[in-house]
Amino acid sequence: SVHAEAVAPANPAFQDDLDDVSQLSHLNEASLLHHVASRYLEQHQIYTRAGPVLVAMNPFKRLPELYSDEQLARYQTSTAAAAAEEGGAPQHVPPPHVYEVAGVVYNSLRLRGASQSVVINGESGAGKTETAKIILRFLTQQCASGGLGDELARRLHASNPLLEAFGNCVTQRNDNSSRFGK
Repeated sequence: SVHAEAVAPANPAFQDDLDDVSQLSHLNEASLLHHVASRYLEQHQIYTRAGPVLVAMNPFKRLPELYSDEQLARYQTSTAAAAAEEGGAPQHVPPPHVYEVAGVVYNSLRLRGASQSVVINGESGAGKTETAKIILRFLTQQCASGGLGDELARRLHASNPLLEAFGNCVTQRNDNSSRFGK
């Protein structure tokens, strides 16, 4: 049995297929965890939006179809179209994906000339390094296809070891991060 004050309200079943948790009727820790887990277990979706934040569930396996050239092109097109609409809601929003985050970063940099940052956060083994590599792949493709040149793309991709070096830290679970020697 559970005390009534420990129970949080649940969301109606018709909201199970929402890809943005900010649209849920009840947003609390339990409903967030349930929604993200349900999307992963029932719909095989590893990404869920939380407003402007992307929540990722690490599947601990390779998903080449999720990061194919076709998927990359899909998000290049959709994020470019959204940027062209200047704040307007895009006509068709593809499912949440790390390529979407990378596309927003690229288009903000290209169109506004403003510096951009992507914060990748998670537990040890959550997939932060893989996510950084995926974002860098998208950005290097954009640089090469966007006329910014192969040299810039090569230099951006070569920055990955430097970016990983900033990840060296002591955590509650890991006194010596796996990136320590890189």
